[in-house]
Amino acid sequence: MLKMVFNKRIAGFVVLSFACLIWVTMPILGFLNLSSRQLAIYLPILIVLGELLFLIAIALLGKEYWTKIKDFTKSQWQELKKYINKFV
Repeated sequence: MLKMVFNKRIAGFVVLSFACLIWVTMPILGFLNLSSRQLAIYLPILIVLGELLFLIAIALLGKEYWTKIKDFTKSQWQELKKYINKFV
């Protein structure tokens, strides 16, 4: 049982890393020598693929990792709000 859970967690992290890699590569596509038509095809495909991989990773990793990601996102959002309010 422990071996199956361990492999599931590793698979979740691998899928999550691919999802993050897809999101990081999307802005790089703008600097490549691609036509507008190619960008219009590749970007939506990458967005959907990245989201699907993220959902699969969360399903593999479980609720505790989902709450960690949510808490991290909330804390970063609060920091951004504080930073913006300094200048407004």
